[in-house]
Amino acid sequence: MFHLFYVVFMTFLLHQGNLNHITRKSAHFVFYLVLGLFVANATIGSKVSKLKLILLSFLICVLYAISDEIHQLYVPGRSGQVSDVLLDIAGGLVGVLLLYAFKRRKRKTNQI
Repeated sequence: MFHLFYVVFMTFLLHQGNLNHITRKSAHFVFYLVLGLFVANATIGSKVSKLKLILLSFLICVLYAISDEIHQLYVPGRSGQVSDVLLDIAGGLVGVLLLYAFKRRKRKTNQI
């Protein structure tokens, strides 16, 4: 289902504008999705509740996204943008939730 949505969405965007812009924005989302996976994976096995671990993982991704855009304000030729922070946050959240959904599904199949 996600793949179909992605293909339709990307086709729409390709007809709307610049391929370079789309590629850069997609890279933001994908990079933070991977970051979310890594951060969430680092928290697995902790004695803290799962909800707190998800929130902590998400918070780390949010803080990193904000700090990255602030950093870009001081780099010549770059600019920090709120839209990039929002894409980063969305990617991080998807990554965190994907990992926990995968672990939950894996745990259910191992119980059978």
